[in-house]
Amino acid sequence: MTRIADYEILESLGNGSHGQVHKAMPPERLGLGATPVALKVFDRSTDAAEYGRVVEEVKVYAAAAKGCDQLAPMYDVGRHGERLFMAVAYYGEGSLAARARGLSKVQVVELIADAARGAHALHEAGLVHREIKPANVFLADGGGGVLADLGLAHVVSPGQTVTGLGVSSLETMEPGLVRGETSARASDIWSLGATLHWALTGRGVFADLPDSSLIAVLRHIMTASPSVAESGIPDPVREVLGRCLAQDRMERYGTALALAEDLDTIVEGISA
Repeated sequence: MTRIADYEILESLGNGSHGQVHKAMPPERLGLGATPVALKVFDRSTDAAEYGRVVEEVKVYAAAAKGCDQLAPMYDVGRHGERLFMAVAYYGEGSLAARARGLSKVQVVELIADAARGAHALHEAGLVHREIKPANVFLADGGGGVLADLGLAHVVSPGQTVTGLGVSSLETMEPGLVRGETSARASDIWSLGATLHWALTGRGVFADLPDSSLIAVLRHIMTASPSVAESGIPDPVREVLGRCLAQDRMERYGTALALAEDLDTIVEGISA
């Protein structure tokens, strides 16, 4: 396939949650010139009502992103046949999932602080990201981190938030969401902590997730307690993780901005 709607597909960037992601050239109507975009195409079809809900949420996201450098700009949303697609900024430096091993601890902490600022902008606009993970934290071309790929499973498939999610998403999703609790600022803060832990250690806070089936993974997450690795984490970061991953939502950071500010404060004392 060389075209999706009026986008020219340049190459596949792989599979994301619920769909495929392509590097694509945008249509002239967007006014982006020769700047490529990341085009995400959902696997399942969407009806008119689902599409309408997506458009309303994307409008809120796009408005928040205009005022926040740490949120990836979203340029377009539409349907190709009955399949939903979204066009967002393309970051050639890649995501934290691909680059974490080549980054210093200081760089990782700074990237998560930026992602937390992006999450805070969303929260202030009345949205919860719902799918913060290493693959959704990107390295901006000029430096810094950017949060992207708003989790839309709850809009496209109401009542099936975890359906179709891979292990990479589930291991950074607050266990409360897996159990059916309502998403909130606190659930994104948990995910930011889990993402920070993964980027520093190369393992999730549920280190021994079973690989036998999705049901087994979900059961493990719902019954096990997250644990922080004994090595690879500077002591000040360990304290931050303790607050992010607290079982009681009230014991976590009250805002993602407060988390970002704590990370800013401790970064100078971290050995690269």
